[in-house]
Amino acid sequence: MVVDFDAAMKGKRSFEKMQEAVDAELAKAKIEANEIAQVIRKNLDSLTELAKDHKFLFSDHAMLLLKDNDDLVNLIKARITEHEQAEAERKRQEQERIEREAKEKAEREAQAKIEAQEKRIRDEERAKVEAEQAQKQQEEHCIAKDKRDQQQEYIASGEAVAQVGEKPVEQRLAERFADNEQETVQQVSTHDKLNNLMYALTKHAARNSFVEFLEEWGLSEEDYTEVKAYLNSNLGEVKTYL
Repeated sequence: MVVDFDAAMKGKRSFEKMQEAVDAELAKAKIEANEIAQVIRKNLDSLTELAKDHKFLFSDHAMLLLKDNDDLVNLIKARITEHEQAEAERKRQEQERIEREAKEKAEREAQAKIEAQEKRIRDEERAKVEAEQAQKQQEEHCIAKDKRDQQQEYIASGEAVAQVGEKPVEQRLAERFADNEQETVQQVSTHDKLNNLMYALTKHAARNSFVEFLEEWGLSEEDYTEVKAYLNSNLGEVKTYL
């Protein structure tokens, strides 16, 4: 509010007129000052009532006190509403972020559990396969050892055929079964025993693999056929398992 006494006294010729003009201007100023004071008091009351929880929104309150009260009330409500809407949006976004992070964490934990379960299953399957392979190797080792032990027992008991020398098969057999009358008589008397022996030997050899048995003694299937033919032709029909 500006009081211009000079303008009020301008053009007045007497002191009395000037005094009247100054008094009138002062009275007018007092009225205006009272009106402004009333507006300020009313605006202060409105701010105190409506913005007590939102004072931080009205740092410009010194300028706002001079506004029309209705305008100030509308401004206060608008600012508070805008702030509350912004705060609600912030809280909504914050809640969404918290829920999203919780969901992502739960998904990561679930995926980690699935991967751990799959790894455990793979490890168990691999361990099972390895155990089966180890058992199979152990069984094969035991079978091979049993075969070797049987062959050693077979040789030690005297049941094996005479070990292979450097002479041909026919020569070895010819030397063993020389064609003379005395031996022929003996062969005739022991023919059944020879049949039993050959049958037992070939059956024993065939328990695992007859071919492998022949190979271990340096014989082939053709050699074995020749041996049978030789025995049959010289000693009569000889009974064998194979």
